[in-house]
Amino acid sequence: MSNVSSVFLLILLVPVTAVLFVVWSLKTNLLTAPFFNHELAARNVYGIVEDQISKQIATLKLENLPIAATDIQTLAQQVLPASWLQQSVEMILDRSFGWFNGPLGVALSVPIDMSGPKAAITPALDALIQSAIPRLPECSKSATADGLCRAADTTVAKIKDMLKTGGIDLTTVIAQLPDSLDLANPVLPSIKLSNDNQVTQQN
Repeated sequence: MSNVSSVFLLILLVPVTAVLFVVWSLKTNLLTAPFFNHELAARNVYGIVEDQISKQIATLKLENLPIAATDIQTLAQQVLPASWLQQSVEMILDRSFGWFNGPLGVALSVPIDMSGPKAAITPALDALIQSAIPRLPECSKSATADGLCRAADTTVAKIKDMLKTGGIDLTTVIAQLPDSLDLANPVLPSIKLSNDNQVTQQN
């Protein structure tokens, strides 16, 4: 579980570091948002971050699961590509510099557009499930701890139905994900695992 937390912390470190850079540069009066945007892109910082995320994912312990670390790495690259990280960080820098240089009394707002990652989750998960099907135990012999198994006619849709029967409705979960997240006031939504399950607060 600590490995999973480290992956998410690494992802969050990118925008947080950008904000800290803004504060430092304003104190020194040397740097600007365009300078940061150019330097971060020129030094391939986003590619380096993506590589570090993949390395963290490679350390995940996935025993007794029909998925491999490479599957999670592919999912992360599809949902949170380097291009999205770059666009988000550049927006954070532009908004933060504009706020610091703007009139007093205006609340800082740093919304991150999550619509791209949200839209990418479903096809990415479908691809992950498809790759996992051949690794599932045959239904005639056994099943995983979650009751998943593979028959001759097993499809992605049927696996989702199995998960839904077990209390996890992926469609319901994804629909509740926010389209944007304000880093200046990060309020994470409560997520229902299914329409029948109790609301679970995400931290």
